[in-house]
Amino acid sequence: MIRFQQVIGAVLLGVLTLACTAKKASTLPYPAVVVAAHYEQLYRMALWCVYTKDLDSAVFRKKVQVDSIQALQRQLLTIKRHLEKVDQRGTCIRFTFDADFKTPAQLALMNKLCGYSCGYNPHNRLSPVAAVWVNEKDGLIDSVLDYNNIIHSAGPSPRFPGKQFMPWNKDQPCKAAFLRQNKAWLTADLRQLCHDKNIVSR
Repeated sequence: MIRFQQVIGAVLLGVLTLACTAKKASTLPYPAVVVAAHYEQLYRMALWCVYTKDLDSAVFRKKVQVDSIQALQRQLLTIKRHLEKVDQRGTCIRFTFDADFKTPAQLALMNKLCGYSCGYNPHNRLSPVAAVWVNEKDGLIDSVLDYNNIIHSAGPSPRFPGKQFMPWNKDQPCKAAFLRQNKAWLTADLRQLCHDKNIVSR
């Protein structure tokens, strides 16, 4: 009888421990239109791209002016993005976003970023994202429209053998490192996305 009670106690303890350590569901708020269309996962992919596209770009990794680029990116992390529109484009869902500028300094920052570029390669250009096309079939991003009105092709190329390797579909270590080091700058939505990806804790 005592052994049976010990076994039951051990099982209950294990269940309670698992319940306490299990990861809580994400608390990321979804726009009503996203929930109605069951696009939650696609929206998460698009929102992550909107906030973090340039954190692992070629420009961000350049040693020249790296401090000034990081300073710009830190400031950009503080600007909240909101969904403006969702529409179907072939096999993709297009999510169009806008930024919530609270101060003249934030607006000046956006203008500065939009005017910043490095070379002629669009992948080397720092510019906030305006729209993201997420493919319904594979859940990957097909293309991105930024505020410089540059559309990045998602087709295979010599540098990128497939779209899963494109900067917006592949998180490189420097992205997580930058977000972790600058977690005090994150908006609530980005902090939740980072928490869901185990990049930052509460």
